[in-house]
Amino acid sequence: MKFASSALVTIAILAPSLSLTAQETEPAPSSLAEEMSALNVTMKEIAALLEKHVAGQETDLLIKRVDLANRALISRREELGQARAEVTRLSEEVEPMRVNLEAWQEDMDRANVDDEVRKNMRFEMERAEKRLEPLEARRKELERQVIELENEVMAHEEDMRILEDVLDERLGLR
Repeated sequence: MKFASSALVTIAILAPSLSLTAQETEPAPSSLAEEMSALNVTMKEIAALLEKHVAGQETDLLIKRVDLANRALISRREELGQARAEVTRLSEEVEPMRVNLEAWQEDMDRANVDDEVRKNMRFEMERAEKRLEPLEARRKELERQVIELENEVMAHEEDMRILEDVLDERLGLR
């Protein structure tokens, strides 16, 4: 019992100091409201900075997309130029051969030559036509490729316009 009474005395002595300490560490209600308000303002500032940072990253990404699209467009335009040049080169090579074959055919039809000469002329014409066939096939393939590349270039140009419009809008230029 003596132990119980001394514990009660100790509690009775310390209780007022414990409640006084608790009151000193707890902020006053108005102080807590001010701190919460300041914390709210700080959080809003952090959120605004993060939004600005994300917008900057999105703009950087958009700029990179524009750059990649531009590189793809340049590559397609180069391919298109090469294909057109090859078509022109083949046409310049094929057309004279085609004209010569037609002239030979007309000469052979009008010529009054024996069968042996006619046979030799026909043989030479067939050889020339065989040399001409792969060149004409290649030219036709390149002409199809030119059409496909022209369509791709137009699509890339449209993509570039769209990306540039979005980027201009993002940067406030429109």
